[in-house]
Amino acid sequence: MILMHAPTLREFARKHPICKQQLNDWEYFIKQTPLENPNDIKTHFPPVKILKNNRFVFKIKGNEFRLIAKINFQQQICDVRFVGTHSEYDKINADVI
Repeated sequence: MILMHAPTLREFARKHPICKQQLNDWEYFIKQTPLENPNDIKTHFPPVKILKNNRFVFKIKGNEFRLIAKINFQQQICDVRFVGTHSEYDKINADVI
């Protein structure tokens, strides 16, 4: 089971209830699915974008929102680094956030 540090996720879901269910579903899946490497992420989330340093960009609610998570597969920890609209995502550097 993956441990998750996700205050950003919860705060965003409170401000944007339109995507709360999708974020909850994503979080549940990440926590419950055995993930050993980036290929496991790609298998379960085919449209995911894999970045360097085990960072992943997930499309939420039909790509209306983006979520960046950093996953440490060895320690089984997921850190949500960013959740925002597509336009907010375009303004950040996903490789370093």
